[in-house]
Amino acid sequence: MTGIVIAMKQEAEPFLSENVIDKETLYGVEFYKVSFNGRRAVIALCGIGKVNASFGTALLISRYNPDTVISVGVSGGLGKDVRILDLVAAENAVQYDVDTSPLGDPVGFVSTVERIFFPADKDLFALLQKSCNAKKGVAACGEKFVADKETKDNIVALFGASCCDMESAAVAQCAFRAGKKFLCLRCISDDEYGDPPADFNAFLHSASEKLFSAIKSFMEELPAEDDKGIFYQ
Repeated sequence: MTGIVIAMKQEAEPFLSENVIDKETLYGVEFYKVSFNGRRAVIALCGIGKVNASFGTALLISRYNPDTVISVGVSGGLGKDVRILDLVAAENAVQYDVDTSPLGDPVGFVSTVERIFFPADKDLFALLQKSCNAKKGVAACGEKFVADKETKDNIVALFGASCCDMESAAVAQCAFRAGKKFLCLRCISDDEYGDPPADFNAFLHSASEKLFSAIKSFMEELPAEDDKGIFYQ
């Protein structure tokens, strides 16, 4: 079974328009059980930011015990290789705002788990990238909506990142600590060649539909599941 972590309700709307089996709310986090042609998933609406993402992911793992956790949503573009509405599948996720460098650590180093980069599962990453024709890159995550070029350039220089959001690496760290497979798929909302979309709500609809189509294609490439377990409880 797959867990899908999404920050905003608008991003999740296409996922919830069909095939919802059940819904429950735990500590304010909404969970939706869905099916993609026999492949089971639970969508967690976590809210924006790393703390919300961590809380939602921890509840998702504790309650539903998914094999794989996927961070899905829109992201700002970084560097010269991404454009608005591109899909980026992250090979690694990093928390650019974790900084204990005064203690001698490199920027981004998470001392609890002794690493900077949180990798995607290699086999599932290859399947995800192929099934939705996504660009591969690094997802940088922090508690800030990054809009200025200086910060973007610094994140690219430090981590080689392709996109920037507020949840992905928090989801990745939770999955890593729980021994779950991790994936991340992001749709680019702005790039260095132009301004963000003038009508962000309209963009968000288009981006969310694109993400849904991509995840649906990926899910339908996975083996069908026979075991029901807690999914139907």
